[in-house]
Amino acid sequence: MENREIKFRIWNIKEKEYSKNFTLSEVDIANFNLQDIDDNYIFQQFTGLFDKNGKEIYEGDILKVSFIKESAAYPYKYEGQVIWNNKYSRFQINGIKKYSRFDTFNNFDYLIIKIIGNIFENSELLK
Repeated sequence: MENREIKFRIWNIKEKEYSKNFTLSEVDIANFNLQDIDDNYIFQQFTGLFDKNGKEIYEGDILKVSFIKESAAYPYKYEGQVIWNNKYSRFQINGIKKYSRFDTFNNFDYLIIKIIGNIFENSELLK
């Protein structure tokens, strides 16, 4: 079984900025005791995937997605937000603007993905 690094970035609501990215073990070392975290911090988990430029993809990222080969079932390009779907226990891309359906990372090998922002620093992209 391959070990998967559990990693988070932390949005500080008061400071309006991200703290550095932390692995789960570093969260404890940095004294981010999960019981002491208040409503001033939002944890976003690393998906384990990277965009076309090698940037780590986290929940809350806003992506531009292109299919390598266009098909009738999918539009060639769209934008979406990375979310966690509790019902199916997986990360998904929630299409924004004219697309309202959910897309999963299941066909990642057939996608070209670029991070174009995130929900805190680029919320205007969600409109």
